[in-house]
Amino acid sequence: RWVSTQRQQYQNKKKGKTTQMTDERIDKLEGIGFVWDASDKIGVQRNDEGWMRMFEELMEYKEKHGDCLVPNKNGDILKLRRWVSTQRQQYQNKKKGKTTQMTDERIDKLEGIGFVWDA
Repeated sequence: RWVSTQRQQYQNKKKGKTTQMTDERIDKLEGIGFVWDASDKIGVQRNDEGWMRMFEELMEYKEKHGDCLVPNKNGDILKLRRWVSTQRQQYQNKKKGKTTQMTDERIDKLEGIGFVWDA
């Protein structure tokens, strides 16, 4: 919470708004290596963690059902089905050269468990 407050105060100061952030505080925080904008780092980490959770769910599904072909059903499986559909879409976007979160590492992981791209 404190870190978030410092970042918000810093942004307010940059925008010329009234803030308690002083130049002296900025210098001290920068002196200890404070990161003013970690959104890219946090976003990537959260995305990777979320992706791995869903990948693990897909592995459990495969272990139980013998394949990665998650059907269109309601309930708990719907979230997994949506995730699987998103992976297929991101894979297609990557093949077309579009910006996507699909990485070669993710492709390898999915193919390693028998993921079907064009189901």
